[in-house]
Amino acid sequence: MPKLYPGYRDEIRKKIVAEAFSVFLQNGFEKTKMDDIAARLNVTKPAIYRYFRNKEELFFTALVEQLMQEYYEAFSRSFVTGDLLCDGGVFFDAILALHQKYATISLEIIKVMTRNESLRARVREYRTEGLRITSQYFSLQVRTGRISPALDAQEIAWAFHALIKGAVENVMMGMDAADAKRMWLSVLAELLKIQKSPAP
Repeated sequence: MPKLYPGYRDEIRKKIVAEAFSVFLQNGFEKTKMDDIAARLNVTKPAIYRYFRNKEELFFTALVEQLMQEYYEAFSRSFVTGDLLCDGGVFFDAILALHQKYATISLEIIKVMTRNESLRARVREYRTEGLRITSQYFSLQVRTGRISPALDAQEIAWAFHALIKGAVENVMMGMDAADAKRMWLSVLAELLKIQKSPAP
């Protein structure tokens, strides 16, 4: 039997997560069976259970890891020019697109979380990581003088997340996207103390 190297287990786990994500996205949580995921991977169910205790844990891991990665990519692609309002508009569009792409499956994440405290704790970890990424960016903006040194980067990151979540949820509930984006940029300018009219 060949020796298993530490990285090998990580590669298998990533493959399981990637394939499970596709199956959950296609079928939803309730209609997906572990047999479906095993068949997609061409493995047995016990092989999957070596990595994940149950379907809920695999669902959560697949969805949240993917969403966290896409959030990080959206943030990294958006905040590149140094013009915080222009970049904030790009970020709004990217996050709105993500919410629209995963609207149905996001509701299932919430449903699954309500039944499992350990999954809720892991969601808090992922949210903390999102706040860390955002706070790190705003700390840099404070150091470079783009925003006031009187502002606390962690508090900005928390408010930033709350505002974008509220703006996007309003669009999902029927608010005009252009109006929501305009208000998002206006409040972002106020939050960051930017003395500039937000772009439309």
